[in-house]
Amino acid sequence: MTARKRVAKKGSAPVIDPYLPGSGNFGYRVSRYELELEYKVASNRLAGAAAITAVTLAELKTFTLDLSDALSVIKVTVNGKRPAQ
Repeated sequence: MTARKRVAKKGSAPVIDPYLPGSGNFGYRVSRYELELEYKVASNRLAGAAAITAVTLAELKTFTLDLSDALSVIKVTVNGKRPAQ
């Protein structure tokens, strides 16, 4: 695997992720994911929580997260508080 440096200049097109083109947000970099998962075999249900540590690359008014359509979000917090919508 070859490491690629992602560089986005203001006003330029974002660098495309070769593994997931069309996904992602170029305004921040994720440095850590923490997952707590519980899978119930009998009901085929997955429940869990994800904590994401990210660093902004520029001042952001909004940000996006990618999630499979098969999953749903119940709650989002930023620095322990619910973000403005």
